[in-house]
Amino acid sequence: QILRVETTQRNETSVPAFFSVVKSAMHARQFIRTLAPPSEELSESDRHTQNVFGNATPSDPPVAIVNQIEVPSETHVETSGMAIIKKTIKRIYFNTLGGFTLQPNSSAAYYWTFFVVVCYVYNCLALAIFIFDDVYNQAFWPWVALNIFADCIYALDILVQMRYTILVDGLVVKNLHLLLKNYLSSERLRFDLLCLIPVDVILFYDASRSVIRVTRLLKLPRVFDFVQMTEQRLTTRNQNISKLVYLVVCCYVLFHWNACIYFYFSLQQGIEDTEPTDFKFGYTKVFGTTFSDCSIFMNDIEECTYNETSVDKREKYMDEMLDYWKPKSHLIEFTNFSKEYTMSLYWSALTITTCGQQPWPTNSEQNILEVVDTLFGLFVFATILGSVGSVVSEFNEERTAYQTLLDRAKFYMKYRKVEKRLQLRAQKCIKYTFDHDQLGKEENTLACLPPRLEGMLAVHVHMTTIAKAKLFEDSDHGFLYELVLKLRPQLYAPGDFICQKGERAQAMYIVKTGECVIVDERRGPPKKMLSEGSTFGELSIVHVPGLSGETRELALKAIGYADVYMLHRDDVSIVLQDYPEERIKLMKQARRLHLAEHEEEESAVNEEEGIMETLSFDDKVAKMFEYLRKIESDIDEIYEDYTNVARQWKKRVTDLETMSRSRRLRRNFSLNSSY
Repeated sequence: QILRVETTQRNETSVPAFFSVVKSAMHARQFIRTLAPPSEELSESDRHTQNVFGNATPSDPPVAIVNQIEVPSETHVETSGMAIIKKTIKRIYFNTLGGFTLQPNSSAAYYWTFFVVVCYVYNCLALAIFIFDDVYNQAFWPWVALNIFADCIYALDILVQMRYTILVDGLVVKNLHLLLKNYLSSERLRFDLLCLIPVDVILFYDASRSVIRVTRLLKLPRVFDFVQMTEQRLTTRNQNISKLVYLVVCCYVLFHWNACIYFYFSLQQGIEDTEPTDFKFGYTKVFGTTFSDCSIFMNDIEECTYNETSVDKREKYMDEMLDYWKPKSHLIEFTNFSKEYTMSLYWSALTITTCGQQPWPTNSEQNILEVVDTLFGLFVFATILGSVGSVVSEFNEERTAYQTLLDRAKFYMKYRKVEKRLQLRAQKCIKYTFDHDQLGKEENTLACLPPRLEGMLAVHVHMTTIAKAKLFEDSDHGFLYELVLKLRPQLYAPGDFICQKGERAQAMYIVKTGECVIVDERRGPPKKMLSEGSTFGELSIVHVPGLSGETRELALKAIGYADVYMLHRDDVSIVLQDYPEERIKLMKQARRLHLAEHEEEESAVNEEEGIMETLSFDDKVAKMFEYLRKIESDIDEIYEDYTNVARQWKKRVTDLETMSRSRRLRRNFSLNSSY
């Protein structure tokens, strides 16, 4: 009994303890759930894509299985200096950004690369700007601060590039160890480290050696990365504009460097006693700007008009005229740096572009500079012309195709004597297709893609719209995917009737861009406006026997240019061959929607008649053979029944004849016996 009492007491004390542990665990789990980041909700198009293709979505590329590889930990500790350095680098790499990775083609990587390119352009311009004394005297410490900032961006860019994901057979690799190994084994690491050599220390002893920061220009591969990213993000027309911008920036950097070289050369030659016609720079070549104080409305015409009645040649009265206009004007003087830089840049542009309007050189040093600059200018100018010509030819390629198409259309309409109003309408339509990059067919544009990727694009563009149609509310996603692939694009001009009242209804229309209006008569008032994402005539793709609706009761008209996708009944019939259950479901749904819309009584019809309308020609033939075999079977059964009945009746007739014969014989025998 004592043991039983102790056991009972122990159990009573253990139950509250266990309950408290469970309660604490539940509170901890709830707290952890609150700290977890909220899951991102899929967009409607991504949800449709996931329903059709599974978990893979176009925005989420597959992840390589190598991401799950675990790198074995070190089993021994090294105490050498190199081992400590490697360990420090790895600790910085793995602890600085955590598990952060970045895809090279993402928007974040693009904007970061743009930031790096801005720092690169700054280094290009600030590399030789300290040739000018005013910049050195007024902006030395801001220049040092900007240099430190740009170097920090370069150093951080190394860490960012280490986290760039890579592709292995089309699969994304996010394993940090593999990403680090890939970056360390690349050639780009050498350039990234060389451009961070701390040469700025020398500038504190001799600031005139700013050219020593030329190592910062080894970051050039990142500029090429940015140009490639930009071309991938832009259309062909915008790519040409980006190429022109890139070319202008390169030309300006070259002009800037050459201007700094020219001014440095002028300093070595001496600029104190320079004449306006000298080859080297001189302040006498750049004058201030003089503005007149007289009103532009000539209210003070008497005070601001010099009497030139007795003036035959102005050269003789130049001093007198200067004295007259001097108190009636004011002079705006520019700083020495403005004069030095603008004049040097002007000389640089003339030399590199080989215009040849600068003063002649007067000594051997000037001749050498002019010859070298001219040769370099020929090379650069040829490159510029080639690049500009390439950009212009690419820019005019589409324009040439458009002009050729327009000329053919004009020749055809003129040859066929089409009226001017219709010719103008056709020309406007061709111009619209060119402005919106719709000269080529959509099927040809996507022909190079794999079928699955092409299907994903179609689902992303059309599935949301077609799934909203009441006819397909309960349809299978696989069936809707097959319908999406059957959509045909069609462009309609302003005022075009997409379909008219009274014509046979055999297609459904989806308005993708533009606006359309539903009208009752050809010139009747509009009934309803259809904008982007609206559908029209969805009941036309399914034949419902016994109900009206084989012809259009309303017309659909395009207000402006409308991009409409059409789904034909024949295409739906082809798809329904593989989905017999969807065929019956669509028939019932179409019947229900039709009756709800028209409020008419449903007539008794054979369901097989409606199914026949949704079959293809081959299926109809097969169905007819099935009906014929059934008819033959029924005829055979009827013939067999007829044979059995005829046999029975023949037997009964035979029995009756036998009975009649026997009775007649008996009657004759009885009569003979009586005689």
